[in-house]
Amino acid sequence: MVISAALQCQIMQISKLGPYVVALRFRLRQAAVMWLHTILKKPVSYTYVSVGFMMRAIGMRCAGLKFILKGRRVSNVAWANTIIKNLINDGVENSPEFFELLGDVPKQPIEDFADWLLILKLPILVDSKVIEKGAVIFKFSEMFAPMYLLLDTKLLSRYFRIILEPSSVGYSLPEILAWETLSPEKVIVLSPYKDDFQLLSSITNNLVPTTLGPADWVDTSRFYRIPDVEKYYDVIYVANFNPIKRVDRYIRAIDRISNKRPDYKAALVCAAKTGSVKREVLATLESAKNRAAIDYIGGVDQAGLNVLFNKSKVNVLVSLREGANKGLAEGLFSSTPALIIKENAGGNHLHINEMTGKIVSDSELEKNLIWFADHYDEYESQEWSLKHISPSVSIKALSEKIKNIELSDGGQWTKDLFAKVNSPELAYLNSSNSWLLSEREELLARFSRGGEVSNVSNFVERLQKMSNDLTNEPQCE
Repeated sequence: MVISAALQCQIMQISKLGPYVVALRFRLRQAAVMWLHTILKKPVSYTYVSVGFMMRAIGMRCAGLKFILKGRRVSNVAWANTIIKNLINDGVENSPEFFELLGDVPKQPIEDFADWLLILKLPILVDSKVIEKGAVIFKFSEMFAPMYLLLDTKLLSRYFRIILEPSSVGYSLPEILAWETLSPEKVIVLSPYKDDFQLLSSITNNLVPTTLGPADWVDTSRFYRIPDVEKYYDVIYVANFNPIKRVDRYIRAIDRISNKRPDYKAALVCAAKTGSVKREVLATLESAKNRAAIDYIGGVDQAGLNVLFNKSKVNVLVSLREGANKGLAEGLFSSTPALIIKENAGGNHLHINEMTGKIVSDSELEKNLIWFADHYDEYESQEWSLKHISPSVSIKALSEKIKNIELSDGGQWTKDLFAKVNSPELAYLNSSNSWLLSEREELLARFSRGGEVSNVSNFVERLQKMSNDLTNEPQCE
């Protein structure tokens, strides 16, 4: 087939318009998401809860509960709180309805989940009897169901105080609420977002919230101020290709700012393999490349990210919903102030204050980004962070929380928790505790369902002896 020169020209023009078409379509879809997470949030939540209530009324018990829990994750609906609280109070021991929503027992061996736990304290045994509990933390919401289904949780709670560190916002999740079956044993749940904290406080006595979260365990040996590094970027955004991150909004803001400040420079760091809208984000970048100076970095290690933070004037977060954002906290330790939109749901917004940054409405994003370009040096984010949210400070707060519980339950408390960091996964602040990392698989195996109690005691006593031997080991001069 012969194609005329004019038609070839039209085809070329259409191909050039490709990124603009994809970007426009993506922007319209993202605008709908913005409405759902702001103006329509309450109506959507009530709709889910109402549908769930009606489904339960006609016998669709579990399916209805799924809708109710989802509705409560969308927004704070008092009706949903009452339903969930009543279910907890009426639940039959070992088989509440939340347990039924967890799904099938994973087929993979329990040892495969060892990377998602950390031993924060060893139990103290005398004559094979626990006289002081240890502590163990499980990380990532997705891991809570496998841990619950594969472990003898009641046996584990006799030796260790269990701590959950969720990775997402919205705690009306079966994988969190199922741990209520350990009542009256208390489970600590890191709850940095105010609404999640209030939810757990109002519906249950044994899921005990604390305002600590993932952003309180930044590895300060990896994120810190680098002396004499010049600021090159006016702003940086660390995100991924999940639509909830709203990278398109960030790009649009830089595009608008560039009309007023042609020399404005921005950095965008995206984890290369995370998220479902990579094509759309890259198309949005392509459509803006002739108007805005945005350096796209497809993922860096923590050392490289620390350098980028040090080279940036402000660290921004424009997502609508997520767990506590570690990137904002890491930037604070690198002495980079933070800018977050107030529509964001997730994390402890008290971390952003007069020393660390600003919380502004989405409509004021551009104005404040321009302001930070000239006023970034008025903040002392590293100083504040070291004093209030460093791992050594956070672990003291968590130790005090658990100590009060142990003493009120008639137990004892003579040793505090081992400090941890997220670097980016679970690790110890003090390398002298790192020998415990190799014991995690055996801990899971010993406490798996159907295990022998005697094997558990032998394992814990062995760890106690190893710890004592290491403590008493002579130090080299």
